[in-house]
Amino acid sequence: MFRDFWLLEDAGATRAPSVVAATASVLEELELVAARDVCDITTEGVRRFAPRPGVAYVPIEGIAGSELAVGWKDGGSPLASAFVEAALAVRDREVELVACITGNDR
Repeated sequence: MFRDFWLLEDAGATRAPSVVAATASVLEELELVAARDVCDITTEGVRRFAPRPGVAYVPIEGIAGSELAVGWKDGGSPLASAFVEAALAVRDREVELVACITGNDR
């Protein structure tokens, strides 16, 4: 499902996309794009926080965005509960940053 999303499998393309390189980081992806070796699909956050000379970020219209979700079991791990508390605290404290990441600052 994750791979299908990033390959735009549900976008109605007439031919399957080609995967020409596997990378271990966003920075590696951007280097390949800047070198004109690949075209890449990435997140709004990368456009906002990792601008690169020679790389144009073009929104893809008509495709649903991605969402991040955290799931945990009530009464489960204290570490999971602490992570959720920290994530909610940052979300509530960094309203402007969250708006930038989600594209709601336009």
